[in-house]
Amino acid sequence: MKAWWAFLCLWAGIPHPVRPWPRPQAHAYRLDKSLLIQEFNRAGILQKLLLRYTQALITQMAQTAACNRHHSVEHQLCRWLLLTLDRLPSNELVMSHELVASMLGVRREGIN
Repeated sequence: MKAWWAFLCLWAGIPHPVRPWPRPQAHAYRLDKSLLIQEFNRAGILQKLLLRYTQALITQMAQTAACNRHHSVEHQLCRWLLLTLDRLPSNELVMSHELVASMLGVRREGIN
């Protein structure tokens, strides 16, 4: 959700309220806001890619909301682990109970 909020803030011209933090296994790039807006307004490939990404992200958020409403914490954990594994170059996950609890929106005691 952070990426979607960042796009909304960028397009609306308001400051981003959340500091982005790449995960240890991830890479991130920094780009000047004015340059990104200028390139986006050219209506080229970058605009198409960002709009497709935003659409996919909103679809994923809707799916997550439905999953969170209708499935148990165990099923939510399975879904989150599969989504996380899809984004990693290996099958090894390194995370704490606190991170899992935070990502699922439950108390630490709910994760065993």
